[in-house]
Amino acid sequence: MAKGTWRKLVTDDLVGRVTLLFEKVVEGSLTSHPVAKLTQAEVKGRFDKCAKIFEQLRGDLKWGIARIEERLPGYFSAEMNGTAWTPDKRTWWLPEDGPAPMVRDGEPIEAEPEGGQIIMPGDPGFIS
Repeated sequence: MAKGTWRKLVTDDLVGRVTLLFEKVVEGSLTSHPVAKLTQAEVKGRFDKCAKIFEQLRGDLKWGIARIEERLPGYFSAEMNGTAWTPDKRTWWLPEDGPAPMVRDGEPIEAEPEGGQIIMPGDPGFIS
């Protein structure tokens, strides 16, 4: 994410919160999507993937941080699994809504794609 884009999407008081979110998602992905040898490039690539999804949710769809915190882990996991995902298009959201269902071509898809697993906050294995 370009520096100017980051500044438009994240106010100074939210930088720590968003950075911690990315860190938690990447750390959790190292358990759910391990690699034989962890490199700096691999970690940076995962952070960049978080930033790309964040930019779409915050920048394009104008989502709030709480909604992104709830949805980013699942969307990130789908990206890691190579599963297509579509963000919820509703203009409002409540934390009680829970995680968004995964959707492909307008139809719900399984939360656990073949050969992969989506780990959400509160699930065993999610690192918080």
